[in-house]
Amino acid sequence: MKFYDGKFTIDKKYFEELAKKVQIFREKTKTRKSIFVTLITVFGLVENEYKLSRVQNEIIIDNLYS
Repeated sequence: MKFYDGKFTIDKKYFEELAKKVQIFREKTKTRKSIFVTLITVFGLVENEYKLSRVQNEIIIDNLYS
């Protein structure tokens, strides 16, 4: 869990971390189903190429409490 005081930016390094986590999950569970990456944030995510190609769902914390 991480906290940022603004929108979170997925850079190349974090993009590769997410890809590795998905790969490890797929190997350990031996699933053949789709894996959807969902990030829960306070302020949202910056839209860039990494976010658009890796993150399928984004939940902003305000949506949980409204």
